Amino acid sequence: MTSRVIVADDGHDISVVTYAGADALARACLDPLAALHVGADLIQAAQRHLTRAAPPDLRSVGAPIRGGDPHARRRRERDAALREAAQVLAPGQPPEVQARIIVGRLSRYRRMPDETAADRIVLDRIKASGLEPPGVDRTAKIIRAGEQKPDWLPMDGD
Repeated sequence: MTSRVIVADDGHDISVVTYAGADALARACLDPLAALHVGADLIQAAQRHLTRAAPPDLRSVGAPIRGGDPHARRRRERDAALREAAQVLAPGQPPEVQARIIVGRLSRYRRMPDETAADRIVLDRIKASGLEPPGVDRTAKIIRAGEQKPDWLPMDGD
């Protein structure tokens, strides 16, 4: 038997009716201030339940964060794995060649139960990020962004 709660507003009264199947079990009329308090309590209770049910990395700690990239951590991990794949799959090649090789391998990659080969482990890390693999141009840009920059800047007269 299904149960449900219906909130109705006829313009004069705000009422809450609890049903079990087709039978109304209880009805309560609320003034607007009481309805706001009940609504706020319901929202807080639902947030607590959803937070407990969410995986640990999706639970918010403290105040909610506004803006920003919700996938930044996963994107950093994927990008680091892409740069590592470039070194494993095509060491010494230009970033564009490395990117074509990586994207081609990712399009064909299927996980095996016990991966031991270094190239397959790094491909698995890219897939495990849960993000769409980038295209060739974006992958090349990610690889180039990871290349070491010089520690010095030329000064006038150097």
